[in-house]
Amino acid sequence: MNSLYTDLRAEYLTEWRVWYKMIYSCEKNLQYYVETQVCDEWQGPQGFINWFDHIGPRPGPNYVMDRINKIGDYEPGNVAWTTKKENTNNQRRHQDPKQMSYWAKVARSNGIKNHTFRHRVLDYGWTMQDAATLPPTGQKYKNRTV
Repeated sequence: MNSLYTDLRAEYLTEWRVWYKMIYSCEKNLQYYVETQVCDEWQGPQGFINWFDHIGPRPGPNYVMDRINKIGDYEPGNVAWTTKKENTNNQRRHQDPKQMSYWAKVARSNGIKNHTFRHRVLDYGWTMQDAATLPPTGQKYKNRTV
C-alpha cells in the first residue's frame, strides 16, 4: 500500500471505517445491503482515496454517510454526509401510504399475510412489488436474495 493511503487512513480513521463498512456490507449482502453495489472506482487499493476525494471528511460527530437514493448504489452523486436525523427521515420505511396500501392489497390477494408483507418492506428492505408477489418460504427473509 502506498504512503498516501496509510497517511489518510491514520488521519481519517472514522471515515475509513465508514468506507470499509460500506464495502464489507455490500460484499456480504448484509441486511439492508442486498443487491447494493459499490462502484468500481471506490473499491480496491485506491478505493478509499477515490471515495474520500468525492465525499470529503465528515463534517462533525453527528454526521453519517447516506445514500441519497436508497434504491441506488454507492456511487458518485448518490452519497453525502447527512445528520443522523436526516438519515432516519430518508429511510426506505418512509413510503407513500397510498402505495403501501395498494401493494398490501396485492399481497393479501396473493395469499401473503399482512405482517409478512410489512416485515419484508419495513424490516428487510424489499421492494413493495417483490414483498407483495413473491411467495413466502421457510427461509429467513433477511438472508434471502430476491
